[in-house]
Amino acid sequence: MPKTKKTPVKELGASALSQIAPTGKFIACFMPDSCIYQIGAPTSDRESAFVLCSEYRGMDVGIQIFNDKGEPQIFGGKLKPID
Repeated sequence: MPKTKKTPVKELGASALSQIAPTGKFIACFMPDSCIYQIGAPTSDRESAFVLCSEYRGMDVGIQIFNDKGEPQIFGGKLKPID
């Protein structure tokens, strides 16, 4: 069975500041424990960040997307509606 290559991750730590994306961007993250890991680079598109999260969906880790205010964008496995 061929192995699939996952997007590189970067450890962000466990502080609340770890959940804030750069201005105008979104960060895809997974949380295997109390530490947050960013998947790939920040993106300006929530759907692109959601695709990055899909690499870790189904594993025993939490996934989330954060915006530049630190607000979560995934609820119940779906993207939060845009106001």
